[in-house]
Amino acid sequence: MIVSRTSLFACVMLLSAAASAQDLKTCIASNEKSLSLKKSGKLIDARKELATCAAEACPDAIKVECKKRIAEVSSMIPGVVFDVKDASGNSVMNVKVTMDGAPLVDRLEGLAVPVDPGPHKFTFEVAGQPLIERTFLIAEGDKAHRETITLGAASTSTTTNNTGNTGTQTNAGGAEGESCMSTNDCAAPLRCLKKTCTSVKTSKPGEGGGATSSSSSNATPGESSNGGVYIQSVLGGVAWSYFPNFVAGFPYDWAGFRPDIEFGFHPSGRHDGFVIGVRQAFILTEAQGFAGGTSSLRLGWDIPIALGERELTIAPFVSAGIGYIFDGPSAGIHINGGADVKFFIASGFFAFGRIEAGAQCFHDGGICAFDLVAGAGVGIAFGGGSK
Repeated sequence: MIVSRTSLFACVMLLSAAASAQDLKTCIASNEKSLSLKKSGKLIDARKELATCAAEACPDAIKVECKKRIAEVSSMIPGVVFDVKDASGNSVMNVKVTMDGAPLVDRLEGLAVPVDPGPHKFTFEVAGQPLIERTFLIAEGDKAHRETITLGAASTSTTTNNTGNTGTQTNAGGAEGESCMSTNDCAAPLRCLKKTCTSVKTSKPGEGGGATSSSSSNATPGESSNGGVYIQSVLGGVAWSYFPNFVAGFPYDWAGFRPDIEFGFHPSGRHDGFVIGVRQAFILTEAQGFAGGTSSLRLGWDIPIALGERELTIAPFVSAGIGYIFDGPSAGIHINGGADVKFFIASGFFAFGRIEAGAQCFHDGGICAFDLVAGAGVGIAFGGGSK
């Protein structure tokens, strides 16, 4: 069979055009995939895709953009240096390291190993030694993150970040990256953030400063760093009651001192979200020697707000129970609604202010009262779920 030169040239041109179209499709796909990978924090894979769309075979518009973004993504990829020491303090180099179950390095050379930012579980395998597992939080852009692991002292490790901050943590009390329900589950100075024991968060390059203090506060909207069980007491409170249809036939009101004590818990195990408690209050007044009280069930929803190293909690609630007067005696239904504002000082201790209003009606015919209560006190939060 004889093929003319013209036919052969046409075939070559068609194959070339098909290859070019395929290259263009690959370039566009790699560019788009790199954006998705970067957004999900998979920076190393994003850089690989950018290398594909930065190849010479790609159109200039795509190639130039991908080359520019390679430098940007590379600056964001952190690097971690592992220093494994024996019981005498000597560095061990023949260490196999895996990250999240996948092989990372077969030997330590003192070089920073690039990893994606975020929490990762590392295992360290040394001949003749038990396997060691650690979970570390690696910050984006931290090129000099250093972790020191001591063989035979598995409960202790030392972390150094690129700001020069160094700290020692005890894994027995909840190591970095381990799950938690409250800060009490974590070893100091770790805090329970997003249900994970978390250390100091470092700033990104170019943002200035050094380590921030976000680890000492609740950095997760809606989640508290304090325990879910609490006891609190109003030490100074005033109650005002107004009887619009007093039995004597005219309106009547009186005010008095109103202390109370309350015990409750949050099902979340932290000092946030739904809360249920019981409260016992007393009302003392000079008006006709009246004295009374309320025994009530409290239902509410606590909203924590981080304030630097402290925490503020807005706690709206409703309460219902029995109100009574000892002088009479008389008792009836008591319903109130209001809010506490709690300011956590340290280690679960807090001061709070309260305002509430409601009504109570006594079994005596036609005797009802409107109540307005204001008070301030102190409390302590503790406990929490298991890790």
